[in-house]
Amino acid sequence: MPIHEALAAEKRTQEAHRHLLTGLKYIADDKLDWVPMGSAKTPRQIALECATAYKLTGQLIRGEMPEWAPPDPAAYPTRESVVAALDAALADLFSTLDALTSEQLAEKRQAPWGETTVGETIWMAFWHSVYHDGQLNYIQTLLGDTEMHFE
Repeated sequence: MPIHEALAAEKRTQEAHRHLLTGLKYIADDKLDWVPMGSAKTPRQIALECATAYKLTGQLIRGEMPEWAPPDPAAYPTRESVVAALDAALADLFSTLDALTSEQLAEKRQAPWGETTVGETIWMAFWHSVYHDGQLNYIQTLLGDTEMHFE
């Protein structure tokens, strides 16, 4: 049985993931590779970065030293392939969270930015997705969609 803290992180990360998918849903297919202001990340790159963050979070929790390497967007040519990458990486993260014990929360991990605890790391994917969900919502407004999409 997963511990309360891991369950809370999983629940909030699932909610952030749902909002991320909603934001992505309301960006037209022909705008998934649109570059705001000519130099920002595209919606496809943002979504794939979130998939990478899910994977990286799981690796850190397991004590692996990950390398930050978002996938090549060309390898995910459709919206469906991007969503599948997000869902698969999230499932891997959740299986890692489900296996945690309360004792492991205090364990230290070496991350690319320094030392952290497992208890701190379990929230990383949540915060990362919330940040990028806001970016996708802002891109929607830049594209003329000013509606609030709650699903």
